[in-house]
Amino acid sequence: MSEQARKAAYLLRDVADQYVAGLMATDVDSGNVISSSDATINKSSPEAAYELLVDLAVILDENNVPAEGRWVIVPPAFHGLLLRDTRFIGAGDAQGAATRANGVVGQAAGFSVRRSNNVPDGDSGKMVIAGYVGATTYAEQISSVEAFRMEKRFADAVKGLHLYGAKVVRPTALAAADVVITSGS
Repeated sequence: MSEQARKAAYLLRDVADQYVAGLMATDVDSGNVISSSDATINKSSPEAAYELLVDLAVILDENNVPAEGRWVIVPPAFHGLLLRDTRFIGAGDAQGAATRANGVVGQAAGFSVRRSNNVPDGDSGKMVIAGYVGATTYAEQISSVEAFRMEKRFADAVKGLHLYGAKVVRPTALAAADVVITSGS
């Protein structure tokens, strides 16, 4: 039963994560979006991924977004490009290793970098979303949980109601890029 509870908790978190990421991608201020024509990165030039993070940081700076508490959510392919850039992996100290072990995959361009499979699709590629802690609110509650006996099996089960909601309260404190990663020379 405890393994099933862990799986259920992961799925609840995954669905809520998709919801919040989609909300942020659609509610980011339109002037803070870098189009795919300006965010196409070739795998043979991984340094362009880091430079795109710098561009997102500049957008936030121009909107007077505080530097403290900044984060960026990247898809796995983008994270892979960052791992090829010495500016990202060069900080291999013990503090960096501890940070990466706790779900944050690194620090770059003033952002706490987080990798997620739940970044939404853009018009041409995957969205890279940057912001700071005051840009979005989120609330959740497990409203009710009850154990019951399954009707067609000799087993116990648990069901619950997960309530959640989010709101972008400061659209100019978010920036996004529609990233297309190409292969080739």
